[in-house]
Amino acid sequence: MISAEIVEDLRSRHLPAALDAQRLSEARAQFGSTVGRTSDTFDMALQASNRFDAQLSEAGSTLRSPDDNNRIAGHFATLTESMRENVSDFRARLVEAMREFSSLLADLEKAKLESLTDELTGVSNRRHFDDFLERHIAKPGADPTSLVFADVDHFKKVNDQYGHLVGDQVLRLIATTIRHSVREADFVARLGGEEFVIVLPGAPLSVAKALAENIRVSVAAKSLVRRSTGERLGNVTLSLGVATYRSGMSARDILKRSDECLYSAKDRGRNCVVTEADMPNSSR
Repeated sequence: MISAEIVEDLRSRHLPAALDAQRLSEARAQFGSTVGRTSDTFDMALQASNRFDAQLSEAGSTLRSPDDNNRIAGHFATLTESMRENVSDFRARLVEAMREFSSLLADLEKAKLESLTDELTGVSNRRHFDDFLERHIAKPGADPTSLVFADVDHFKKVNDQYGHLVGDQVLRLIATTIRHSVREADFVARLGGEEFVIVLPGAPLSVAKALAENIRVSVAAKSLVRRSTGERLGNVTLSLGVATYRSGMSARDILKRSDECLYSAKDRGRNCVVTEADMPNSSR
């Protein structure tokens, strides 16, 4: 039989902790059902193997006795047919079980991706960001890693003046612009509201500043258009804060530091990039 420990190991590797309780319960039930059917298939194969072993034992006794050739040939014919039927049945059941497993794992992978993605913009969500940053800085050699914290300027005004549909369009536009600006190894997330964050593994402060400035310029250059009417609504801008992880810092520390830089950018008139090197009492 396939043990409960094996089932739990499969579940823990393929089911994200972020799945809600109902989906988790349904996935566990599917896993248990599929594993149960697969276990039954192996049990049946084991029983068939035991029967085949008994038949072999009987055939061995026949071969050792001074019996006629026809009887010996009959035993071998019976064994061969039995083995062929057992193998054919086992193969069919195993193929079906593997098909169910593949389908189930594909569904779980899709659910996992959905649970880690911001539905509106398609970038990672806050839950995924927290997990990624914690795991990343726990690795040896995480320094340098920089964080870019971005916030849409006057976003409440956009929503109030043009409505939430336009506001959603702005967020999708910014998410797309950021994704097209970063490297493949970089991590982009929407933290909620109009806030975005970028993790840049292996990037010192100077590289992160240059990327943040490129994003700022790219967003400011885009003209916002109401899709339903084609009306031009002007431009939106970003304020960005940049900080770099140093050994001994926690995920909370680096996020707090980049957030302080972001608010300094807001205080300096918005639509600009402020790094921790620009902050008062900076050691950089």
